[in-house]
Amino acid sequence: MADDDELVPLELFPDVVVRAAFFEDVTNGGALREQILAKTLPCAAALVDASLVLSTAVLRSAATQAARRADHGASRRPHVCRSNDAPKSRAPETDLVYSLAPHSQVGAALKELGVGPETSRLLVVAFGAEAGAFGALVDCVAGERRPLAALDADRDADRDAAIAAYFSVAPGSHETLERNILTKLATKDVR
Repeated sequence: MADDDELVPLELFPDVVVRAAFFEDVTNGGALREQILAKTLPCAAALVDASLVLSTAVLRSAATQAARRADHGASRRPHVCRSNDAPKSRAPETDLVYSLAPHSQVGAALKELGVGPETSRLLVVAFGAEAGAFGALVDCVAGERRPLAALDADRDADRDAAIAAYFSVAPGSHETLERNILTKLATKDVR
């Protein structure tokens, strides 16, 4: 795939480079998790179980939230950011996984959405990675690479119902479910 196919545009942070790749029929999720824990991946990245990511809009929203938190953390001005604007971890990739979860526990988000032995659908997402390093990471995945748009094309009713249950939102049309998830993710840190 071309380099442009991997970029996730962030309208609010146009200078932040986010690369992503989507895979189906992944067979080495457990080995990838071991590489994450051993810190032997070619570049820092979030390896997300894509079975709970409804669409590219949800991915883009989570990436924007992670970039926003990283930007506020980099400002080193605590009076500028409220607690919900502060980074939830040291890496934007971990903040991305946190931003994709319906709750506010980083550890639970990593456990539920991170790659594991059972993962068959995988999103690989990296902030600021060079194309070569990201390509080397993508080569580590044993699965069929699909364009990111395939996330939007997957309109399986059973998958949508499972995602609605995970997010504790009412099932409905794909578009309504997407709006409900985006709203829940955007407001989960608001108190």
